[in-house]
Amino acid sequence: ILQDQITYLDNKIYEVEMDGRMSSYEITLKQLEPMKVIVTRDVAPVKEDIGATMAALRERLRAYNVYPTAPQMAIFPEYIHPINNIPIEVAQPTDSVVPLGDDVQERLIPGITVASVIHTGSSDMAPAWVALNEWIQRNSYRISGGFREIFLYEPLDKDAEKYAFDLQFP
Repeated sequence: ILQDQITYLDNKIYEVEMDGRMSSYEITLKQLEPMKVIVTRDVAPVKEDIGATMAALRERLRAYNVYPTAPQMAIFPEYIHPINNIPIEVAQPTDSVVPLGDDVQERLIPGITVASVIHTGSSDMAPAWVALNEWIQRNSYRISGGFREIFLYEPLDKDAEKYAFDLQFP
């Protein structure tokens, strides 16, 4: 109980330091179950270029009538990654059988506990990542690996204010 009170007070102090402004993000801890995914790996020249890798995997899976069991995700294996030539994995959870090859593999992502935040609005996720990272530090958690961006909603018309992402740190 004492630790809960300390955590509560730390969060209140943080609010005061922010001049009373509450974070617009709600951070939660989630226990994720293991999931089978079809994954492709790539190196994106810059972060904005991961869309091409995601589209290529979607098209390949669509050709085989793959039924997704959850939204597509970008996995960044390295917590600290370079600004350019970023190693990424694009994964599609599915129970479908897919012909595999050098560019597409099947993998079981192990169950894990993650700190998670839902970001809606523009595709600029930096404020949400900052809020998530600060929450992890304030609550004495430790990031234990690369991070994920789960694409909950990506508008067809690319309206910048209609995106929805689940951002996760293990």
